[in-house]
Amino acid sequence: MSVQAKLTELDEDALLQAHAVFHAISHPIRINLVRTLEEHPAQTVTQLQFRLRLAQALVSVHLAILRKAGVVTASRTGKNMHYKLDEDTMQTIQLCIQRINS
Repeated sequence: MSVQAKLTELDEDALLQAHAVFHAISHPIRINLVRTLEEHPAQTVTQLQFRLRLAQALVSVHLAILRKAGVVTASRTGKNMHYKLDEDTMQTIQLCIQRINS
């Protein structure tokens, strides 16, 4: 089955969601955030700020974009929010890339 045929099988909502996810991860800082969270799951903003050597506000803005798109999730432990990649979304991204490359 061709890529074009596979894409036409998706409904409009699925395509819009895929667009939002790929748009969210398309920025270099967000790519680095995703890579960092792959290597070091459940990080706080402070930990990510330290690892990426970026301002806390900048990390927070980009995490909010990733969170809105469903790429990352956040859970509170005491006063800290811990961010990790959403496994379902990451699997979907990987499947989409594999299908496009095949």
